[in-house]
Formats: sequence, C-alpha cells, structure tokens
Amino acid sequence: MSQTCTEIQVEQPHLSRPTLSMLAGKVLNAVTMLNVWEKRLAERQHLSTMDERLMRDIGLDQADLRHEIGKPFWKG
Repeated sequence: MSQTCTEIQVEQPHLSRPTLSMLAGKVLNAVTMLNVWEKRLAERQHLSTMDERLMRDIGLDQADLRHEIGKPFWKG
C-alpha cells in the first residue's frame, strides 16, 4: 500500500505597515501591562512581610495593609 503526500500551500496574508505598527503597539502595551502587574505583585508580597515599625514609617496601618495586600495584581 503506497501513501501519497499532498502538499498544501497556504497563502500568508499581506500585512501593511500600519497593520504591523498597530500590532507592535498592542504587543508593547501587553508587555507593559504584564510588567506593571508583576511589579504590583512583588510590592504587595513585600508589604506582607513588613513589621509594625516599617508600616508606620510609610504611613500605613493594619487595615490599609490588609486592604492593599488583598487586592488582585491586576487592580491598582
């Protein structure tokens, strides 16, 4: 039994410069947002390790700290 292989060629869509520029902008925005989220997560993890003295030094009390730590990383 012989098998034949059929080659299928798919034509790639032509992307114009404005389309590529828009795509690059969207990718840059996504990367920027991921960096912001990562920074928020790290800051909130750091806040969770602070003692009372450090919290007072930066003007936070326990309620403020719990509120900030409880936020999801995507909320500012």
